[in-house]
Amino acid sequence: MPSSRQKILNLLLAEKAIYSRDISPIIPDLSRLLDYFEPPSNNSLLELNSGKYKNLIDDRYKSIAIKLSNNLELDQIIAMWNLINYKKTNSGFTVDSDQTILEYATQFYYQERLATIDLLTALFRFRTDSTCFIANEIDQICIDIMNKDGNHRLQQKALSTFTTLVNKTMPLKVQLASESAAEWCIQNLREQKALLELQIMLYYTEYPTAVESQNVLKSLLSVKIGFMQVNRPFFDKTGNALFQEICDLCSILMTEVLNFEILFERITPSSSDSIKLETIFDDSTILQSLDNEIWTSFDDYHSNGDDPVPSSVLAIAWASYTQLVSILLSHRCPAQYTDFFEQIAQSYAESRTPQRLFQFGYSDAKALDYLIRLLSVESHIQSHPNELAYRSIIRGLLNTILTTQNVSALPDREKLIQVYSNLFKNCPSLCDNFWINDYKNEYCRSLLDAVQRAFPIYFEDFTSLIESLISSPVSAKAGFEYLNAMSTFADFARESDYQQSFEQKGGTTIWTWKGTCLIKGAPFINLIPRIGTEAYEMGSNVVLLSYSYSAWHLVLSYLDSFLHASQSDIHGLNSHFGTIKTTHSILKIVNRILQFGDEETVLDLLQVLTDNAPREQYFGTSPATILSGFVGEILNRCCSPGKVHLELITECLNTMKFLLRYHPDTIWSRLRVQRLLPQYSITSAGQYGYIQQYVLPNESSLGTYYSTIAFLELVKELVIVSQALTVNGSDKQSGSNEFHSLQELIWVKSDILYSCITFIIRDVFPVYASWRYVHIHQKFQIGLIILTILNNIMNDTTWYFEQIDESHKEKSEKKVSLVQKLVIEYFVSTANIYQILPLLDIVAYGNSTPLGYHVSGRRREAITIEYSITEGLKLLKNFFVLLMQTDVPISTLESTLLDRTVQLPNGKTTEFVHIIASYIDYQSDDNFALLATETLTLLCRLSSRAGRQPTSFMGYFGADAFSLVSSFVELAKSRRNPNSKTTELVQMSIYSFVTALIESQPALAAMFLNGYDSEILPKKISDKEQSKDSINESSILTPVVSTILNWKTHLDARTTVLASAINLLGSIWESAREHIATINKLRVKADLWKCLSDILLYETEELNDENCTALCYLKLSQAHIIRLFAIEAYHMVCNSKKIGATDSKSLILQTLKKTLVTKDVPFGQEQLIYNPALTRQIQDLCEKVNPPVSIEHYRRIAWNGMFDSERIAGNDFMYNQMVWVQKTYSIMDFKTVDICILIGELLMKVNVNWSLTDVQMTIVKNSRFAVTLMTSNIWNESKEGHLTKDELLKLINVNVKNLKKTNSQKYIFQQQKVELSCTLVFLITRWIDVIKAEIDSSHHRNNILDLLTELEKSLAVSELPLGPIGTFSEYEYHLHVLSSILILCQALAKKPTQDVQMKNRIDHIYSLLLPTVCQGLYFIFTGPSPSNQQSVNLALSLLFELTRKGSGASISVWLPVLQRFNTFSLFLNYFESWNYQLDDKLPIQVLEILLSFASHSRAALPLYTCGIIATFCNNPYSSLLSEGKVEGYSKSEENPVHRIWCLMLAIASELLSFLATEIEFVESICGFLRFYQPQIAISLQTDSEITIASLQETENVAKLFYTLCASYDDRRRKLTLEQEHQLPEYCLLLEFQESALRLLVTYVFLFKNPQSQSYKFRPVTRQERADSLVDVKEKPVTPNTRSNYLSAAQCTTKLKAKMDNMMFSITRHCIAILRISSKSEASLMGTGLSPLLFNPSLSQGEMGASFGTLFDLLRYIIQLLRQSYENSPNQPGTTKITSLIYFCEGTLTLLSAQLKQLELEDAEVINDLRQEFDSTIIELSQLFQETSQSWKSPVVIDAKDYMMVLKSLVNTIYD
Repeated sequence: MPSSRQKILNLLLAEKAIYSRDISPIIPDLSRLLDYFEPPSNNSLLELNSGKYKNLIDDRYKSIAIKLSNNLELDQIIAMWNLINYKKTNSGFTVDSDQTILEYATQFYYQERLATIDLLTALFRFRTDSTCFIANEIDQICIDIMNKDGNHRLQQKALSTFTTLVNKTMPLKVQLASESAAEWCIQNLREQKALLELQIMLYYTEYPTAVESQNVLKSLLSVKIGFMQVNRPFFDKTGNALFQEICDLCSILMTEVLNFEILFERITPSSSDSIKLETIFDDSTILQSLDNEIWTSFDDYHSNGDDPVPSSVLAIAWASYTQLVSILLSHRCPAQYTDFFEQIAQSYAESRTPQRLFQFGYSDAKALDYLIRLLSVESHIQSHPNELAYRSIIRGLLNTILTTQNVSALPDREKLIQVYSNLFKNCPSLCDNFWINDYKNEYCRSLLDAVQRAFPIYFEDFTSLIESLISSPVSAKAGFEYLNAMSTFADFARESDYQQSFEQKGGTTIWTWKGTCLIKGAPFINLIPRIGTEAYEMGSNVVLLSYSYSAWHLVLSYLDSFLHASQSDIHGLNSHFGTIKTTHSILKIVNRILQFGDEETVLDLLQVLTDNAPREQYFGTSPATILSGFVGEILNRCCSPGKVHLELITECLNTMKFLLRYHPDTIWSRLRVQRLLPQYSITSAGQYGYIQQYVLPNESSLGTYYSTIAFLELVKELVIVSQALTVNGSDKQSGSNEFHSLQELIWVKSDILYSCITFIIRDVFPVYASWRYVHIHQKFQIGLIILTILNNIMNDTTWYFEQIDESHKEKSEKKVSLVQKLVIEYFVSTANIYQILPLLDIVAYGNSTPLGYHVSGRRREAITIEYSITEGLKLLKNFFVLLMQTDVPISTLESTLLDRTVQLPNGKTTEFVHIIASYIDYQSDDNFALLATETLTLLCRLSSRAGRQPTSFMGYFGADAFSLVSSFVELAKSRRNPNSKTTELVQMSIYSFVTALIESQPALAAMFLNGYDSEILPKKISDKEQSKDSINESSILTPVVSTILNWKTHLDARTTVLASAINLLGSIWESAREHIATINKLRVKADLWKCLSDILLYETEELNDENCTALCYLKLSQAHIIRLFAIEAYHMVCNSKKIGATDSKSLILQTLKKTLVTKDVPFGQEQLIYNPALTRQIQDLCEKVNPPVSIEHYRRIAWNGMFDSERIAGNDFMYNQMVWVQKTYSIMDFKTVDICILIGELLMKVNVNWSLTDVQMTIVKNSRFAVTLMTSNIWNESKEGHLTKDELLKLINVNVKNLKKTNSQKYIFQQQKVELSCTLVFLITRWIDVIKAEIDSSHHRNNILDLLTELEKSLAVSELPLGPIGTFSEYEYHLHVLSSILILCQALAKKPTQDVQMKNRIDHIYSLLLPTVCQGLYFIFTGPSPSNQQSVNLALSLLFELTRKGSGASISVWLPVLQRFNTFSLFLNYFESWNYQLDDKLPIQVLEILLSFASHSRAALPLYTCGIIATFCNNPYSSLLSEGKVEGYSKSEENPVHRIWCLMLAIASELLSFLATEIEFVESICGFLRFYQPQIAISLQTDSEITIASLQETENVAKLFYTLCASYDDRRRKLTLEQEHQLPEYCLLLEFQESALRLLVTYVFLFKNPQSQSYKFRPVTRQERADSLVDVKEKPVTPNTRSNYLSAAQCTTKLKAKMDNMMFSITRHCIAILRISSKSEASLMGTGLSPLLFNPSLSQGEMGASFGTLFDLLRYIIQLLRQSYENSPNQPGTTKITSLIYFCEGTLTLLSAQLKQLELEDAEVINDLRQEFDSTIIELSQLFQETSQSWKSPVVIDAKDYMMVLKSLVNTIYD
C-alpha cells in the first residue's frame, strides 16, 4: 500500500530520517509532482469494482471513494488509497457520516498534494544539511528523483506546473459557492508557493544552467513575477497573504537563478581565467535576450500602470548583474560578447542604462521597503525551514549592490542599513561568514565602513548594524574586537571644542581639538582626546577626529551621561548626551555579546568596561559590579513614576539575565534593591513592584509584552542559577563577596524567587491568556516561559528531598527550595480550578493548533505551541509523579483534569484525556507521544490506586477509542530511526501504558489485545472465536510478539523495548481471568515460547559497567520471563484437563527446572553486585567539597521502575547527574574542580552499580515468586515438572548458603535476605510435605537438624543484632528464618524420636536456638508495646516448640536459658502492666505459653517463685473478674478477657498438680478462688443457656477444684477431723459440692435427652454457627432397649460433639470431686464415713441429685464405651477408652459408697436400687466379655475385677 506523503514528510521533519522501504516505491510518483494525481479513468473504475481491494475497503467506503473521485476529478484508485490513508491517520473516522468523511477526505487529498511537493523540498534541503546523519542516503534519493526520465526534468516539471497553476481558471461550479471558491484559491496558491519553494531549494543545492535560468526568468516574467493571478478577485484575507508570499518567492527565485555568488567570485583575478559555460554570463546570446525581455517588461509596467513594487528586486538585481558583468569583462572581452556591449551602448543612447534600471528599482519601485518587509520579524520567511537559503540569496544580491554602487552616495541609507541588519540578524552562519570572508573584501564591508565614519553622530545606524552582525560566538568575538579598536570619531565642528587650521591638505580643511571632553553630561567617565588632535572636515559643520579609542569606553561615557543628564537631554537627539535611544542601542549591543559570546569574550568585555570605569567609590572595581551597577541605576531611573521606558526596562532585564551566568551573587544583590520586582514575602503579604504598577498595565494597553517576557526570562534564569549550590563569594570569575554570610545569600535568593514566582502563578499565569495581543506569538511565548520556569523548579529533586527532610523538623529555615513547595501547594496540594485551568488550556491545544499554524506558514507560532504542549505535559507528569509518592485521596488536579472537556476547532467537544491521548498521532515530534503516553500511564495508575474506583478511559476516548488504539499500536510497530533513543522510549512507554491498562482498565486493555477494527465492540466472544490462534494485525500483541521473535536484534539497540514487551505479556498472565482468549492464542505459539526460553537461557558475560544498559534490560527480560513461565506452568498444572497438551508445556517446565534448579548457580541466587564502597568514596570526597546539599538529595523520584524514560538503567539511573553538574558548577574552583569531577564520575559508577543491583533484585523477587508457585500443594508428585525432595533440598541448601554470605546492614542486602528467607519458607514447607511419610528416618532427621544448625548461624550474626526495644528484630529476614525454623521444629515434633543420640543432638541445637528466641522476646516485651504481631506469634510459637514436652529440648536444657533471660518474669510483668484492649491477642498468647511451661513439673516452682498467682490476682482484668462482669462473648465474638480467665484457671490447675505439697502455694490458690468467687459462681450456674464459652469456663473451674480436691485428699489423710476442717480448701470444696451436684443433674439430663440440647445449646460466633452445620459421621451404634437417648450418637454436629465432650469432662471432674470429698473409698473399706449426697430414688426431678442420676450417667458411659468399641474395635487401650473406664470405676465407687450409707426401712426402694446396680454391673460385664478378644488391656482386666469386688461389697452390706 502506498504510504501517505504526509506521514513520510512528518517522519523526515521529526527525525531527519527516511527509509528506502517508504520512499523507494514512490520515487517515480514524486518525480511526476502533481501529475501523479491523475484524472478518473474507466480502467481504474473497473479495477476498483473488481473486488481486488475488498480486504481493504468495504462497499460503503468504496462508494465514498467514487464520490471523492468525481468531486476532485481524481483517479478512482488514487482516491481509494487517499481514503485509506486518511482512515489510518485520523481519529473518529468510522463514526462520521458519509458527507463528513467526504469533506475531511477532500481536505486530506489537498494536504497530500502539498505534502508531495513539501517532501521533495525537505529532501533537497536535508541534502545539504551536515547535521543530518543520513545525508548521503538522501543525496542519492535526490539524484534518483532528479534524473528520473532525463536530467533536470524535475526542475522543468516544477516550473511548468507552477505556471499552469497561476493561469488555471477556477471551475464555474466552484465560483458559484463563495466559501468553496476561497478554499479552491487557497489550495491553488499553496501549491504555487510550495512549487516555488521546491525550485528555490533545487537551485540552491545545484546551480542552474544558463538555459534553466533563462526559462525561469522568462516564465516568471510572463506571469509578472507572480503578480498576474487570474483568480485574484476571489482571494480572501488568507488568499491575499499567500499571494504576497508567492510574489516574494518569485523575486527570490529570479534573484537566485542569476547566480550572483559564482559571478562575484569571478571578479577576482585568480578566478577570472577559469570561466565555464554554466551560467547566463557564459552565454552572451541568452544574456542579450534576457536584457531585452527584462527592459520590455519594465516598459510594460510603466505603460500599463502596474504596481512596480513586485519588480523592484528584479530591477536592482538585473541592473547590478549587468554592471557586475561589465566589471568582469572590462579587462578582457571575448568576441561573443561584442553584440551585448553594442546593445548596452545603444541602450545608453536610449537612457536604458543599468544604473537607470537600478534607480528605478531602488527609488521608484521602493526595493528597500520591499526588502525590509521581506526580512522583517513578521515575514513569512522568518523561522521557515528554507530561511537560510532565502537569506543567502538576498545576501548575494546585497553584496553585488555594495560592489557596483557607491554606498556613500546612495539615498535612504537608513533603509539600506535596516535591510542589511534584518538580513544578518539572528542568522549565525551569515554573521560568521561576514566576519570571516566579507569583512576582508572592501566592497562587501563598504556599508559598515561608511556607517562607522559617521559614528557617533549617526549612533543608532552604526550600533544596529553591529548588533545584527553578532549572532554567534565567532561573530561576538569579532564584533567586540572591532568595537574595541576604533580609529575615528565623527563630531560636529563646535567652536568651543575645535579651532580651524589655515593649513590645507588636498583641499580639505583641517581642524584641531582644543576641548575637554567629547560627551556632555558625563561627570565621571569621559573621552578626552589629546589637545591638538587633528580632525578632517567631512561636510557642513561635521569633522572626523583622528582619535583611537575603545567604543566600550564611549559606551560607559554615554551611560554615565544618561544617568546624570536632565530629563530634557535624555529625551533629546543631541549625540553629545546619553539619551534614551543611545542607551537603548548600547544595551542591545552589550546584550548581543553577553548572549552569544563565549566565556572568554564576555570576560574580556567586562574587563574592558572595568578598565574604563574608574568609579570605585560608587560601583566597585570588579567586572561584575561595573556593568550591573550601571544597569541597576538605569533601571531605577526608568522606574520613576513618570513616563514608562519599556524598551530600556526590557534591555536592562536582559542584561541582568545574561550577567547571571557569570556573576550571580552580584545580580542577586542588585535585584534585592530594585523597585521593579514584586515584593512578596514568605511570612507576610506582598507589595506591588513597578512591574505590577506600571509595566504590565502599559504593555496590556499596547498589546505588546516585551518587558514582561524579559522579566519572565530573567526569572527563568534566576531559577536555574538558584539551583546551583551556593557558597559564600560564589561569583566564580571575580571572587566577589556581595553578602556577609551564606545564610544571607540564601535568604535573598528565597525572597526574590518567592516574590517572582508568587507574582507569576497568581497574577500572570491565570489571566495572561485573556490579555490583548498585537502579536499572538507573545501569548504562546509567555505561556511557554512560565511552564519552563515551573518545570525547572519541579525538576530539582534536591529541593523535593530537602522539603521532606525539613518536614521532620519543628522549625525550618528560609530556603530556596520553598519555591518548589509553593508551586506544589498551588497546583497540587491546595489547588483550585482557577489555578489549574491555564495549565490544562495549554495542554488542550491539541494537534490541530500547531498543525494549523504550520499549514498557514506561521512556523514560529507553531514551534512555540509545540514546545508549550511539551512543557505542559512535562509539568503534568511531574505533578503526577509527586502524587504517586503520596496516599492522599484524589486531588483537585486529577479531578479537574478528568472532568475537563475541550472545545474543538470544528465546534465539537471532547474530553481532556482524549486530547492527551490524541498526541500519539502527532508525528512531527516524538516527544509528544512519549510524554502523552507516560502522562496517561501515570493517570491510569493514580486513578486505580487502593481505595479508588478506577476511572474508565474507554469513556474518555469514546467513539475514537478504536482509532486511538490503532495509533498506539502503529507507533509500537514503528521501525523508525533505529538510532533514535526517543523512538525506543516511545515504544517502551506504550508497552508500559498497556501494562497499566491490563491491571486496571480491562475494557480498554481488551481493545488493545484483541485489536478489533470494528466500530462496535462484540457483545460476547464465542468459544469458536476464542479457539482461533491468529492474532489480529491491529492488536498490540503483533509488535510484542514480533519484538520477542526478533529478540537478538533488540539486544543491543532496543533492549528496553524487549523487556517492556515481555513485562506486558506477564501482566496478561497475571490478569488471566479477563484475557483467557488472548492467552489461548499466545499459548499455542510454539515459536514464541521457544524464543522466550532462549532468552531465559541466554548466557551473557558478567555484568559490568560498559554494557550496563543492554545487560540490565536483558536480565530484566529474563526476570519477567521466569515469572511468566511460572504462572503459565501453574495454570497448566491446575487446568491440565482444560488446557490439554501443548508443545510448549514440556519446554516451559524443563526451562523452569533448568533455570531454577539444575544450573550451577540457580536463577536468583547470584551474589549481589552492589558495591557500598562507591558511596563511601563519594561521601568522603563530599566532606572535602562540603556541598550544602546531601548527596542523597540527588536521587531520582521513581514511579515506573526501569520503564521510566527519565530513569533508564545505566549512567543516569539512581542519581541525577545533570542536577549534580548544575549545582556543583558554581562551587568549583581550582582546588575543588578535580574533586567535583571525580564525584561526578563516581556518581556514574554508582548509577551503573544500582542499575545492575536493581535488576538482580527483580530477578531475586521473581525467582521467589516462581519457587512459591512451584512449591504449592497442587504441584504434587503426580504432576509433570514437580520438584523432587532432592531438588528441594538442594535449593534449600543454596538459599541457606546465600543467606549467610552477606551480613551488611545496607537496605539492599537486607532486601535480598528477605527474598531469600521468604523463598526458604516455601521450599522447606514443600520439602517437609514431600518427606512427611518418611520423616522419622534418621536421614531426614539429620537433614532437618543440619538445616536448623545453619539457620541458627544466619540468625546469630553480630552485624545484624536483634532488637531494638519493642520489636524482635528490625531486620525482616529474621522473621522468615524464624518461620523456617518453626516449620522444621514442628516437623520433628510430629513424630518424636526415641533415639538417645538424636535426642542429644536436638538438645544441642535447641540450646543454641533458645537464647536467640529468648533475647528477641526480651526486646519485644521490654518495650511499651510490640510493633509487629507477626514476630510475637513466631517467637512464642517457636519457644513453645523448643520447650514442648516430648519433642522439644529437655527441661534441663531450656529452663536455665529461660531463667537466664528472666523470661517468666518478663511475661508476667508484661501481663500485669499491659493496657487493656478488647481486641488484644498478645496476653492470650503469653498465657498459652505459660500454660505450656506449667505442664512441666520442674518449671512449676520457678513460675510460682516469680509470682504468677499474685500476677493473676493483680492485672488489668482483675477488677472485671472480681466483680463477675466478664461474659463469654463480646459482639458475637469470643471475649478475649474470658479466654484469659480460662487460661488463668488452667495454669493454676497445672501448677497445683505439681505444687500440692507447697502449703503457701495451696493457700494462694485458695485466695485466688475466693478473690474471683463472683466470676466462679457465674460459671457454675445451671439455669442459663449453654454456650461453648460457658462450658470452657466451667470445665476449667471444675478441673481446678478437682486438682485442689486431690491435694486436699493427700493432706487430710495425715490429719484429724478437726485439723481437716481447718484446711484452707475445706470450705471451698464444701461449697463446690452443691454446685457439682447441680451440674451433674443438668448434664446427665442432657445426656439422657439429646433432643433437649438443641433448646439449651446456642452457637454465638461465626465459627460456632459453621460448626453447628457440619455433621460428624460415625458408625451407627446398636440400640439398647434400656437406653432411650443413645440414638442421638448416630448423627451429631461438630459443635454438639465439642460441647458433649466438655460436658462429659465437667461431669467426670464433678464425680471425682464428690467421690474424694465424700471419702467414698474409705467408706467402702470401713475406715471412714461418707455423707449421703444423693436422694434414694431412681427418678430425677425437683429432689435434685438422686441415685437415678448416677445410674443414668453409668448407662451413658457404657454407651460411650460400646460406641468406642464399635467404631474402633482393633484399637484397645486408647486414651479415650481408658478414660471412660476410669470414669466408670469412679462413678461405681461413688455409687457403692452412697448405697452403703442408705439406712432406709423401705425395703422396696433398697431392692430397686440393688437390682439397678446389679443390672448395671451385668451390662458392663457383658460389654467386657464382648470385647475380651480385642481389649486385652490391663486397665480393662482390672476394671472387671474391680466391678466384681464392688458388687460383692454391696451385696454384703445389704445381705
